[in-house]
Formats: sequence, structure tokens, C-alpha cells
Amino acid sequence: MGFIRVVVLIQKLELPEDRAILCEIPLMLAISWLVAKKTIADAKKKPVIVCKGDSCEKKYMQLTLKDGVHMGLISFFYLQLYEFLLGKYFSSTGLSLVQFITSQFHYPAYIGLCGQLVFAVIPVIQLRHSNNKPLRNDKKLD
Repeated sequence: MGFIRVVVLIQKLELPEDRAILCEIPLMLAISWLVAKKTIADAKKKPVIVCKGDSCEKKYMQLTLKDGVHMGLISFFYLQLYEFLLGKYFSSTGLSLVQFITSQFHYPAYIGLCGQLVFAVIPVIQLRHSNNKPLRNDKKLD
């Protein structure tokens, strides 16, 4: 997505970087939402063979919220890693790891960081939704 933001939005359309990031985030989150939904649905359909002693049975995966947290954290880690490596080896700035991390907390990069943090929470939301659990503990009022 960064390539499209830089080449199309910033260079061709001459948008300021903060506006280009704001254009990129909804598209990134929408794609992430759809991919997470499909991935979780596919994982729940995949049978797992569980054997105890001489008997084996087919069960289906039960993904928990803990699994969603793990998916989000791993996805966020790899997203940051790839962004760092692409920036280090394919841009003119070639930031060190410390420079990259500190740059994430300055304007306009922190706008993208906020979007990436939302990206990391998507698997948790998807799992709560697919398990038919409410997003918060709502109590009925009589």
C-alpha cells in the first residue's frame, strides 16, 4: 500500500503526506477486515484429527480471543518489519532501526501507526463477531 501512496497519491496527485496516509488507511483496513474474515472462516472449516490411544476423531478448530490477539500481534510485527526493511533498502533515507522506531511517533507517521494498531485489533474483533459474542458486556435494563 505504501507504494501506491507514495507513487500515486504523493508524486502524481501531489497530495501532502498526511492526506495521502489518511486516504490509504481506510482502504488498508477494509482489505484487512475482509482477509481476516475469510482466514478465520477457513480456519474454522478445517478439520483437525485428534487421536487418543487407538481412537481418532475429527474436530473443527475453535479459535479463541487469545488466538486473535496472537494473530494481531504477529501481523503487526511483520507489518512493521517489512515497512522497516523496505524503507531501509529501497529508499534514499535508509533509516536505522532506532531511527525508524522513533520516526513512527512523529507527525505524519503516527497517523499510519494508529491505523496499523487498528489493523492489529481486527482479528480480535472478527473472532468476537464470528463467535457471536458481544463486543462489550451489555446488561439488560428492566
